[in-house]
Amino acid sequence: MRITTLLLGATCCVLSASAQEKDWREIIECDAFRGHAGVLVLTAFAEDDAASESLCARVELRLRQSRIAVLKPTGKEYDAAHCPRLYVTVNRLQNAAVASVELTEYAILPRNGHFTEAPLWKRSRIVVNYAAPELQQVAIELVEEFCNQYLKCNPKGSSPIGPRPPRIWMSTDLLALYDTFACVSVLQDGEYTADEAQSLKQRTQFNRHLASRCNRNGTRHACVSCTYKYAHGNTVLDVTVSAEYSPRADLTQTVYMPICSFTAEGIDFDEACKLAARELAHRRKLAIANVTQRERAPTAPSPKSANSNGPPPANRDLSD
Repeated sequence: MRITTLLLGATCCVLSASAQEKDWREIIECDAFRGHAGVLVLTAFAEDDAASESLCARVELRLRQSRIAVLKPTGKEYDAAHCPRLYVTVNRLQNAAVASVELTEYAILPRNGHFTEAPLWKRSRIVVNYAAPELQQVAIELVEEFCNQYLKCNPKGSSPIGPRPPRIWMSTDLLALYDTFACVSVLQDGEYTADEAQSLKQRTQFNRHLASRCNRNGTRHACVSCTYKYAHGNTVLDVTVSAEYSPRADLTQTVYMPICSFTAEGIDFDEACKLAARELAHRRKLAIANVTQRERAPTAPSPKSANSNGPPPANRDLSD
């Protein structure tokens, strides 16, 4: 009798722990589905471009049917720094295939300010004795599981994208993270010039202005690329500032994410670079001010204690 009681007690503890773990997992997964304006769909079907495009169309249709916005890189709601990505992939192995659906989002590493692509939610399935249409259907079933989880975390009657939390970082605010800016490429009318000496001279000119206007001591670097053309007797310079981050599953590859872009115009290339460096310095100054203002924003005051004669402590823990 005593052994039976112990076994029942142990079983209840295991079930309770399992239920608690499930509850926490559901809470974490729901947090991953709230606060997004939509998702950017990226598909890959066993190196078959036609099948990948067909799969992408089916995935986007299924998302829209579930009231999940599909973002495009050219759309006004697209934000490179905050747009979550939905990867739908099908990879063929020797005797099987693997279909997977994964939701990711960029995250900032606190220790160095670099970007990485963090996984938020993932489901996968192995298929044997398959045909191409069957693989697409398996991928769509995983997308339906994603949609069901999304709708569960964003029930009907709430906003289609859930309550959007305050955004601490806007794309241009990321300029505040970087200490130095270096020009890595100069293109004329969208093409590299055949004169390497001229290209090196132009990069040196731009870097000289960046060093004088923008750079300060530090180890966090951002890259600047530009394309120039001549218009109405002036040099028009299109500037793009990008940040380095590590793509998922490949920490050896260097990838850059655009932070901001703008145009500068001068009487010649050197003057245009000078004005571009001044504009970049101004934008970073605004970014630093915006981030500082958010960090110093006052929080809601805590209620005073009945026995307190003064204001509550600034770092008081109100979790109780």
